[in-house]
Amino acid sequence: MTSPSKKRDQALPRLRWMSKCAMICYLIFYSTCNLQAQSIAARRYEIDAKRVGITFNSKDALPRGREFKRIDINYYIGWMLEVSYKY
Repeated sequence: MTSPSKKRDQALPRLRWMSKCAMICYLIFYSTCNLQAQSIAARRYEIDAKRVGITFNSKDALPRGREFKRIDINYYIGWMLEVSYKY
């Protein structure tokens, strides 16, 4: 019969391995999220730079709104320009 301390000693390498795997998964997840946030910021900066001088009822508002939606579908500027031009 094995003693409880021997079972605990056998389980320690497994726990260390699991904790290393968890740390690696966390680091991969964090690095990809950080890169995604930088990409979103760059796209929104591009949209903000292009929208200077566009009025909501100009002829250029509809194509620009569609272009902005293609660049970043979740940013409100493309939707706002398109809706304000149509209605």
